[in-house]
Amino acid sequence: MVTIDELNLASVTVNGEEVTVTDGKFTLKPDDGKQTIIAADKAGNTGTVTVTVNEKMADKSDTGDTGMMLGMVLLLVACGALAVMTYSRKKKQEE
Repeated sequence: MVTIDELNLASVTVNGEEVTVTDGKFTLKPDDGKQTIIAADKAGNTGTVTVTVNEKMADKSDTGDTGMMLGMVLLLVACGALAVMTYSRKKKQEE
């Protein structure tokens, strides 16, 4: 589960495909290789994060073996996206 903390969220895409975000959260499914998450706010600012979630991680998280580690990784992803969006918004306001 990925959480995006943005009050003015307009869209989220994973590898170019828009995903449905409910209450600021969506599920990132396992895939081969890296996945690029792009979050955009209503002002047009975007934040981009690239992560890897493979089948082995997903299989273990179902049993609770890597639940804490996966949760920490996803938390870092969300924080990174928020930081990029905040920086972009501040930079745009300074212009």
